[in-house]
Amino acid sequence: MQIAHLLRGRSPGQTLSLGIGKFDGFHRGHQRIVHVIKEHSLLADTRSGVFTFRHFPVDFMLSSWEEKLLLLRRAGLQWCLWADFEEICHWEPEHFLQCLQNWQVKEIVVGFNFCFGAHRKGTLRFLQKVGCCFGLNVIPVAPVRVGAAVVNSTRIRSALRAGRIEEATQCLGRPFSFEGRVITGRSRGLGLGFPTANLYLSKKIFLPYGVYAAWVAWKGHFYQAAVNIGVCPTFGKNNEESVEVHLLHFNEDLYGKKLQVYLISYLRPEITFPSPEALKNQLAKDVVQVNLILGSHPEFDSGVPEG
Repeated sequence: MQIAHLLRGRSPGQTLSLGIGKFDGFHRGHQRIVHVIKEHSLLADTRSGVFTFRHFPVDFMLSSWEEKLLLLRRAGLQWCLWADFEEICHWEPEHFLQCLQNWQVKEIVVGFNFCFGAHRKGTLRFLQKVGCCFGLNVIPVAPVRVGAAVVNSTRIRSALRAGRIEEATQCLGRPFSFEGRVITGRSRGLGLGFPTANLYLSKKIFLPYGVYAAWVAWKGHFYQAAVNIGVCPTFGKNNEESVEVHLLHFNEDLYGKKLQVYLISYLRPEITFPSPEALKNQLAKDVVQVNLILGSHPEFDSGVPEG
C-alpha cells in the first residue's frame, strides 16, 4: 500500500477510487466501505484507496495510526492518502474536492452520514449535487447494524467504557486490542504467585477498572491471559493506574518486550480486598474463569482482515 500526505504527495498517474473517513478501529462499517471501494475499483479500472486522518480530536482512539495502516494494508487497499485533522478542518468543501481532483480521484465512497469541511457543510446530499462538477462519481454505503443499532466508532467507544467487550467485538468484527511494552513493576503479582507483565501502553484507553480475559500475542503465538486494569487498591490508595498481564502456562522473561493484548471478556470490577491473601484467592478464581472462557477456543484468530 502506498502512503502519501494529501498536500505533499503526487498523483500516481492513475485514477483513484477513494473511500473517505476516519476509519478509527476499522470496524464492520468501515470494512463494508472498503469492500465497495475494491469492487468499484475493479469495475472502473482504478486504483483502490482511502483518505483518512492521522490525528483527529477524540480522547479515546480505537486504533493507533500504525494499527490503522496495518488494517488498511491487510484489507488489500493500494493507496492511503492522509492529513491531520487540524490541517484541513477549516477548508470549504469545494477546496477539498479540488484537492481530490489533483489526485485524479474519479470515485468516492462514503458512509450514509458522511460530512466534511468547515462547519460540516459537505454533506452526502451536497456531494451528490456537486460531485459531477469535480468529475466525481459519489457512491454512498448503507450502514451496518449489530442488533438494532448502527455500528460506528462512538458506539464502540461507549461499549468499551461500559465494559461491554462482547458488543465491541461484534461491532469491530474482531476483539479490541492494544499494544504495550513490558516495564518494571512492583512485583506484587509475583509475590502472590501470579507474576504479571506491567505494560506501558502505546495509546490511551478508557476501560472500566477490573479483570479481563484476554489473548496476548508474542513472537507469533497467542497466550491466554488474565489482565488487570486499575490502581491495585488492596495495596493502598495512591497507586498509579496500571495494566498488568498474567499469562497462563508461561514462564519466560518479557521485560522490554512488546505485547499485543486482545480483550475477550470483562470478568469483574476491581475491588479492595481485606488482605493480600484474600486477593490471592480471588486471583486463583479469576484464572479458572479465564480458562473456562478461553479454553473453548484453543485456536485464537485475531480477526484482522486479509486482502
